[in-house]
Amino acid sequence: MKKPLLITSIVLACLLLPTSQSCAVEPNNEDVEKPSAKAAVITCKGMIDDGLYKSIRRRTEMALDAGADYLIYEIDTDGGFLKTEDEISKYLILTIGNKARTVAYVKGNAITAGTLISVSCQDVIMRENTTLGPCSPFMMNGKLEGVEREKVESFTRATFERAAEANGYPRPLLRAMVTMQIEVYKVKNLNSGEYDFFEGDKLPKDPNKYDVDNKEQIVNDSELLRLTAYEAKLYKIARAVVKDRTEAISFLAERDGVDFGDVVSYGQIKAEPAQKYHKDLIGKLKLILNILVLNPIILVPVLLFVAFVFSYLLLTSSIRNDLADARSLSE
Repeated sequence: MKKPLLITSIVLACLLLPTSQSCAVEPNNEDVEKPSAKAAVITCKGMIDDGLYKSIRRRTEMALDAGADYLIYEIDTDGGFLKTEDEISKYLILTIGNKARTVAYVKGNAITAGTLISVSCQDVIMRENTTLGPCSPFMMNGKLEGVEREKVESFTRATFERAAEANGYPRPLLRAMVTMQIEVYKVKNLNSGEYDFFEGDKLPKDPNKYDVDNKEQIVNDSELLRLTAYEAKLYKIARAVVKDRTEAISFLAERDGVDFGDVVSYGQIKAEPAQKYHKDLIGKLKLILNILVLNPIILVPVLLFVAFVFSYLLLTSSIRNDLADARSLSE
């Protein structure tokens, strides 16, 4: 009777041994210290012009010099000049993208230039009830037609395509924000189970790979694409939709497994608008002159008004001189 009891005890001990060992070496994830990372917030608010571009560059360099690993650009703008938005986009993609993780936090509006700056970052995080797009170019006098429109639109589409390629955003959706004649569908990939995006004339042909019969239209060819925050997340542009900046930073920390500690904010200083006042004034004068040259109907009355004012000033000056001469003679 002793031998069976002994064998049973040995078998039980062998069965229990691996379990106890596995319990002993199981790590406690809560006690693992997360690697530290530095994040900096750089506000991008107001008109996108050369002054703001220089401000963004200055503050970005300050953040990098301080050791920032994440650069969070807080976007709230209705747009600006096409040349400037292209320069900012290239700066973020070609210069900064390999130095730090670039993140666009859409706090308010992100229209035209604001959208391009956002998708030029490696991540887009949107605040609830904000939007992206549309991004169709326009002129201040409201006329951009025919060949001239296509020239400007083709350049603008290329800037968005560059951002899509650099950061992995759906290219057809970004193109549809710029040009009205582009219709886009989402089609289920039967291999991955995910949805891919195609323009209407580039739909996939293989029924074994894509469920083309049940495709869903995102935008038709008579409208420009504009996305709410939740639509942008659904369509793989926004990584997250959050309530505020703090939640956006928490999302990044949790996703990447890092601890940011104190986040430094580099705001736009009040002196910056004063520094660019002279250039802005010259730019506005050039814009007014361009509008006048392109619109002769407006130009003629303006020239007549200027001539009238000039004649009035000459006349009043002559009268004052005559009065002064009369007084001197009487004396």
